[in-house]
Amino acid sequence: MRRRGLNVRAAGIVVTGELAVHELRYLIAPTAEAGHGYLPVLGVLSVVLLAVAAGHLAGVLESARRTGRGEIAAVRFSRAWPALALAILAVFAVQEAAEGLLSGAGAGALVLPFGAGGWVAAPLGVAAAAVLALALTGAGAAVGAAARAARRSLRPRRPSPRPLPDLPRRAFGVPLALNLAGRAPPPLG
Repeated sequence: MRRRGLNVRAAGIVVTGELAVHELRYLIAPTAEAGHGYLPVLGVLSVVLLAVAAGHLAGVLESARRTGRGEIAAVRFSRAWPALALAILAVFAVQEAAEGLLSGAGAGALVLPFGAGGWVAAPLGVAAAAVLALALTGAGAAVGAAARAARRSLRPRRPSPRPLPDLPRRAFGVPLALNLAGRAPPPLG
């Protein structure tokens, strides 16, 4: 997995994060806005994208275990968190503006995403991005750890520095001669 697999994971995470922010926003600051009939389809899309991303991650982990090669681009939390927060908030703003335009709000739809309680989406988006960035960096770390473990096990083993001593071969009955046999049974009488 190179860049494409990382994009698959990021797409699944962004869609899931945006859906979570959208739902939490309307739970915290409800409005009487219509036009959410497509959300079940978006939920299914989110689950499908996450399943594809999880399957791809499982394949990458298996490949890293077999070959010892990890991902080219390691994801850092310090870069993933702001990028995911911006992506989630941008998708949220576009989605809310499209909902407003389709419901007939006109030019007011462009300020609608963060008006009427929509400002709650900003801290929710940042918090959701932090959780999802941890998941994304954790997945990258798991692939890196699997690759390192595979490289350690694929290294050729060094021969022992000193040879084992040659032990004399013992013939049958020799343990008795060397006093290595067990004790004799006690006398009966």
